[in-house]
Amino acid sequence: MRSLEWLRRWARLLDSQFVIPGTRIRFGLDPLLSLIPGLGDLASPAFTLVLLVHGVHRRVPRVVLVRMIANALWHVLSDDAARAALVARPALAANVVEESLRLEPAAAVVDRYATRDVELGGAAIGRRELVRVSLSAANRDHAVFAAPHRFVPERENAKLQAAFAHGPHVCLGMHLARLEARVALVRALERLPELRLDPRGDGAPTGLVFRKPAELRVLWAPVTVVA
Repeated sequence: MRSLEWLRRWARLLDSQFVIPGTRIRFGLDPLLSLIPGLGDLASPAFTLVLLVHGVHRRVPRVVLVRMIANALWHVLSDDAARAALVARPALAANVVEESLRLEPAAAVVDRYATRDVELGGAAIGRRELVRVSLSAANRDHAVFAAPHRFVPERENAKLQAAFAHGPHVCLGMHLARLEARVALVRALERLPELRLDPRGDGAPTGLVFRKPAELRVLWAPVTVVA
């Protein structure tokens, strides 16, 4: 009971938000997370537990998860070798999700505001100026990823992708999203025999910022149910 009350207490605090009067600056989770005993950084599985227990994750648009799953499924079904490998080794799903996120993050760009004057890559950025960061470009950095435009299910450093961002603005629900995407991939291939793309459809991800297939048409073999 004491543990449950502790979780409820912190869930209420996580719902809080502090605003500096006369500014657009808001402090939400960051200062509160630093007060939670034993939590450590906000990307920890422990915080995902808080999200699960209290349903905070429901406030994150579910469409983001839908994009993740649709993009991952399209990548797998577009590559016969990748599909066969995942069917043979379901544990590969974790890396497949990372590689899919690397190539097609659910949000291709994020907006940030500079907290101080700085020069980055030869460009001068003033304090409070808008900085639009391309996660897609970072995820295809030739200096980090070999053959960056190819879908490689077994890529060893796929988890270096930046789809969930980093630092104080990292996605709080990323562990839960990864889990749900992995389960969706494995279960789809298990329960829908010979699952494949419908050649009459075009499921390639589209969109400037929010990328996913407009529709994902698939075919599979009929299942015989024995009474």
